[in-house]
Amino acid sequence: MANLEDWIIEQGLRGSDLASLLSGFVERLTAEGVPLVRVYLALPTVNPTIRVYTHVWTRSAGTVVEGVSHERNADAFELSPFAYMMRTEQTGCYWRVDGPEAERFGVFKDVKREGGTDYLARLFSFENASAPDLRGIGISFSCSRPEGFRPEEVARIDGLLPLLGLAAYRITLFDLTVTMLDTYVGLSAGRRVLSGEIRRGIGTTITAALLFADLRGFTSLADTAGQDLIARLDHHLEAMADPVAEQGARCSSSWATVFWRLSRSRKSAPARAPARRRSEQPRRR
Repeated sequence: MANLEDWIIEQGLRGSDLASLLSGFVERLTAEGVPLVRVYLALPTVNPTIRVYTHVWTRSAGTVVEGVSHERNADAFELSPFAYMMRTEQTGCYWRVDGPEAERFGVFKDVKREGGTDYLARLFSFENASAPDLRGIGISFSCSRPEGFRPEEVARIDGLLPLLGLAAYRITLFDLTVTMLDTYVGLSAGRRVLSGEIRRGIGTTITAALLFADLRGFTSLADTAGQDLIARLDHHLEAMADPVAEQGARCSSSWATVFWRLSRSRKSAPARAPARRRSEQPRRR
């Protein structure tokens, strides 16, 4: 079997999913003799509905992935070990979950439930100015040994984390690219872009049905509703698109925005037309 470092690099190059990366990492680290009972990995993302993805491996249930929505109560994070580390500008912390600090964070109850005795937490920053929302990753480890992690085990984990973080970052960026294209270009068109169909003149023939719908009073509503209009429009679009999607069809996610922009442009066009005609008059003279 290849050593763990080589395996992490291979996973990063192959574009494995994060759940498989974390599961394989934990399994191999456990095979080296580290008695892990729980490992937690969290990465922020850029997604219309999801704020962060959490990956939790436990000895009892394996790896569970959860997407945390933007609407989820932010207070839960503010009371977490990682929020404390960010406020105090620390990249690494260690706590015993069976000592005086056992009640400090709610997650310690989950660790003790799995038979863990300690909580080793690390923060890694990606330092990417072009994607500030992808700030980095948070990861924690807990073991079942009564005295907790040994110094050499902590050193082993710390030595592996830069590779794990880099592999996770590469996988996250690819997943983000796919998600953004699917969301804002469309599933079919997005996948064609990723397949290299990006040159002018390249196209494909599809079978499609066009749905034209009009919202009564939308023009006047757009002038008065402000940003609340977006949420209201989403509800209307879901009511129209969900029944279509349930039949296995794919709906474009951008057509509503295009029509809205067209309606706004057409409304303001007459005001600009006289000015354009006036500017052209001297040329005709």
